[in-house]
Amino acid sequence: MSDNHTKQAWSLVNEYFHSHQIDPSKYVDYELVRIYLKACQKSTPKGVSISRQGNRLYLRFKTTTKPATANNSCNEDCTRDGCVNALAKALLVAYKLNGCETETEFWSWYESKIKGTKTLVDDCLTIGDAIEIVKNNYLSGYDKCGRDRNDEKSRINTLAIYNKTYGSHHAKLNPKLKLTGENIIPEIIQNWGQLIISISGSQTLCSKGFRNAYTGTLKLFRDTRLDTELAKVQSYFGTLKVVRKTKMQSIDIETFLDFRARVLGLNGYELTKAQLNNIESRRSWFKAICINLLYGFRCSEFKAIQNLDKPVKRGNRVIKALHDPDNYENILVVDDGFWITDSSGKRHYITVKTSKRICCPMIHPDYPNLIELLGIKDSSVKMPETTPDANSNPESIKDIYNKGMREALVRYINQVGEGFTQTHALRHLANHHGKLSGLTRDQRALSLGHSGDMNDRYDEHLTADAEIDLLLTPISKEAEIAELKKQLKHAEETILFLKKENARLNELLGGNDDLPRIG
Repeated sequence: MSDNHTKQAWSLVNEYFHSHQIDPSKYVDYELVRIYLKACQKSTPKGVSISRQGNRLYLRFKTTTKPATANNSCNEDCTRDGCVNALAKALLVAYKLNGCETETEFWSWYESKIKGTKTLVDDCLTIGDAIEIVKNNYLSGYDKCGRDRNDEKSRINTLAIYNKTYGSHHAKLNPKLKLTGENIIPEIIQNWGQLIISISGSQTLCSKGFRNAYTGTLKLFRDTRLDTELAKVQSYFGTLKVVRKTKMQSIDIETFLDFRARVLGLNGYELTKAQLNNIESRRSWFKAICINLLYGFRCSEFKAIQNLDKPVKRGNRVIKALHDPDNYENILVVDDGFWITDSSGKRHYITVKTSKRICCPMIHPDYPNLIELLGIKDSSVKMPETTPDANSNPESIKDIYNKGMREALVRYINQVGEGFTQTHALRHLANHHGKLSGLTRDQRALSLGHSGDMNDRYDEHLTADAEIDLLLTPISKEAEIAELKKQLKHAEETILFLKKENARLNELLGGNDDLPRIG
């Protein structure tokens, strides 16, 4: 498969996203796979289509000996990359169908270039060889927003994500072993067996850490097309079920305000001499923490604010700086990422998970003056700055502000008592405040930078008091009707999808009187 066809496939997917106003950064993986599949199916060339059975993708096209309804393996899984690869192969097939003189010539080419059965299968392939293949494929690919991972600007960011997703797991494997299911199973057990709770029948109970390592290891088989060896490992471990061990922290606004007062020496709380000497740093970190509470930012997203101290233009509208005392809307514009300068003066670009977005504050209705109370418009209080060592690894550079904020919170708890350390708790609390204040599901999801379905999950992390507040909060008739309309539309789309799936399955079963009809 040529790079030109892959680039063309990505271009078509991005064009589909643009025309349908879809921002892929707002969706989690399982939601995004469905969107990518639909985008690729809608972008196929005339005469070739993409179909799905289970977790595998197939190409459909008509030849002299095969009908257009026949499923032809293209050796791709139903993942984001698999969908784009299938589209690239569909483009290549459409071109080749017009170029081959005989069908025998076409199918010989198809077996080699599309199914890839003769290219990567090698009896001498080692784990080390496969690790290099996975790394090269990853670094030469695209992220879920269609950004080229090979872009030098975001190199350190790309390496950090690669290492977290694959590299750190692959480093624990023996690179000299032959890449087989029989060799990988004991490697997995030896390195991550302590993260398995139990194996029973066709199911494995495990921690999230085991699932991540397991998935990262199986990537070695997927990228080398060793489906038979992959099946051996999957058969051994069966279906993974993650048993959550880490308890998600839940905080409320009263606890947060009291914690902040104790850390900054407010409301009658006193600080020690050493704490007072470090008060500027404490104010800086808490300014960032308070912004994360008000806008539901992920840990380091405050670094990507574009209109902190200067206005920015979006469309025909000028959005005032947050520090502007005449700014009463207090909307923040978040960029695609931010720059970090290490101790040698070299700059590194770090992307944010949700790419560019515009955010509004989500304020508890009982605290209408919360923005003034938290002092985030005070330009004299600077945002925290950290400088990673020039010799730091990519992960350390990318996570420097995440680590800095967590470490600051741990220090403050050790000094003043009760608080919180999970920065994501601020994101959950912001969403709760937005709901209490009457913001719709779509408004909150847009500001938080994810899908509505993901937004609904945040209700799982409410405190008991917050749940009661939510139940007792009156909702306007207009907001209630709008929310019901959204739910009805979602239900109608689901029913339409099921009807299409029903028709597709009946088509596949058509003509066989021994098989039952569906529906």
